[in-house]
Amino acid sequence: MTEQWSTQEQMGEHPIFAPGTPIHCVTVCQDADHARRIVACLNACDCISTEQLESGAGSVCEWLDQRDALLAALESICEEFGNTKPSKARMGQIANDALASVKGHP
Repeated sequence: MTEQWSTQEQMGEHPIFAPGTPIHCVTVCQDADHARRIVACLNACDCISTEQLESGAGSVCEWLDQRDALLAALESICEEFGNTKPSKARMGQIANDALASVKGHP
């Protein structure tokens, strides 16, 4: 696991520290909840490039919705076929429908 952004109350303020720099404060929030939220967002976006974030190519909420749609499709395939031998055509249809919904194509 990579080092994480962090915050810790100091004299009524809530400084935000960059990973690996416990003495280098990046910014200070007056509100503990805001500091915690900023730190949580920074840590959650660790694997997303700055370019992807700046491009506006989907929000984290959209990505989570896409993940959920693909997960539901895979679960549907597993439930529908259980221990029986599935039809390749039917599995393909479910998978293609899920991919189309995630890509934004009807």
